[in-house]
Amino acid sequence: MISEPLASEVFAKARAGGADFAELYVERNKTRMMRLLSGELKEATSGIRYGAGLRLFYGVDIVYAYTNDLTAESLLEICDTLLKLKGQGSVDEQGRIDDKGRGGLDFRKAVAKGLHAPKIALDAKDKRYRLERLLEAEAGAKVAGEIKQVETFLSEGEKDVLVANSEGVWAEDKRIRTRMGVTAIAQSDNDMQTGKDFPGLSCGLELFDNFPPREVGRKAGEQAMTNLRARLAPAGTMPVVVGNAFGGVLFHEALGHLLETTSVAKRTSVLTDKLGEKIASDCVTFIDEGTTPHGWGSQEFDDEGMKSEHTTLIEKGVLKRYMVDKLGEMKTGYPARTKRT
Repeated sequence: MISEPLASEVFAKARAGGADFAELYVERNKTRMMRLLSGELKEATSGIRYGAGLRLFYGVDIVYAYTNDLTAESLLEICDTLLKLKGQGSVDEQGRIDDKGRGGLDFRKAVAKGLHAPKIALDAKDKRYRLERLLEAEAGAKVAGEIKQVETFLSEGEKDVLVANSEGVWAEDKRIRTRMGVTAIAQSDNDMQTGKDFPGLSCGLELFDNFPPREVGRKAGEQAMTNLRARLAPAGTMPVVVGNAFGGVLFHEALGHLLETTSVAKRTSVLTDKLGEKIASDCVTFIDEGTTPHGWGSQEFDDEGMKSEHTTLIEKGVLKRYMVDKLGEMKTGYPARTKRT
């Protein structure tokens, strides 16, 4: 990653160039993917991606650059590039680094406490172990002779994140994501249907304990067979039942984006200026939840270094909060959920 003196030097240069606020986001992401088709290994890949992004604020105007070279020379160079876009401002001596490395920012360091730490690390098992689990999932999917093809995969990610800014924030997080998937294809003389199950958590390979591969495969196979044998749905007006899993994604796309200050600030959201008003049925409560242990979307800090929270946005149909980032806070005046770490 990067050192505190280097971050201080970048921020000092940004302030000297007239920026009001500077932020570094640094990421190292290790990924693995294994995929089988009808028992044949089609993909077994791994990789490491890393880099840093630098944002400079001039009021509510933002310039941004990124690099995968994390040396001091590279980070200072992209800072210079951004400063040239806005021109030079008055020099601010606060936070300048002397030749002995003194005089930098006094960062308020916050390191993830391991709320989502894996019980079984991704490096604890070899490729054969993963292959055997996927073969188990395939065997579980073959619930009937009509299952003609099964595809399975295992996707793993281990991401180290650092967020630092010119206000003294220094937040370090480790984000683990593991997902297994099974797609079963059932075929009869005149029809073909699929069934799928893709469980995933912010955890390590203990995912297999929470979702036994054979059971995941069986669920996909039975879904394919249900679809193959199903009668045509009747036409007409019907009640709609939204599941509590993927239904959350539908709700987010339909309503969640309207609660972001990205759209509220532009007044393109129908929920602009609706705080405290009844906007939905009493049965609707909408929560921005980032603290569920091992939840797929949970993490200890967000990408601006703010500690994740349980935030009620809509309560019994009444709009309580918007989703606010730093820029949205500046543009709208609505406070972010907490002070930055």
